[in-house]
Amino acid sequence: MYQHIVVAVDDSACSTHTLVEAMRFARATGASLTLATVVNFLELAVEAGGRPDVSVLDVLAHARGSALLEPSLAHVAAEGLSATPVVLHSWGGGKEIAFALVEYAKTSGADLMVIGTHGRTGLRHLLLGSVAEAVMRESSLTTLVVRAPTVGGAAGG
Repeated sequence: MYQHIVVAVDDSACSTHTLVEAMRFARATGASLTLATVVNFLELAVEAGGRPDVSVLDVLAHARGSALLEPSLAHVAAEGLSATPVVLHSWGGGKEIAFALVEYAKTSGADLMVIGTHGRTGLRHLLLGSVAEAVMRESSLTTLVVRAPTVGGAAGG
């Protein structure tokens, strides 16, 4: 069945729920897990007060991404599984983040991608977009989209 699962990880509550679902698949199929996060170079450049050299951004992105992945890696280890961390980057949000994830999954030989969605609709969806939706449009891989648990009837996360 599945041999290599790429899980999109961010700092949302939805991401934890997504990881739990991915671990179920990994345990059931014996697949390897890769936890991937995308760090936005533009945000880092703004925080650094301008547009530093790309090599500096690479170092900053790796540090930020590694810190973000740390709790998820610990969660996987606590469940008796292992995962490979991967820090990716983009210069934009939404579609560019999705493209980075899809390209990585394709080139790494993944056969399943697991990504969370907040389930936003209406104006919030229009303004914030959906990385999960863009992944589904761009990817030829099997993609499991995990919706954030709902609280009081509204999407959480």
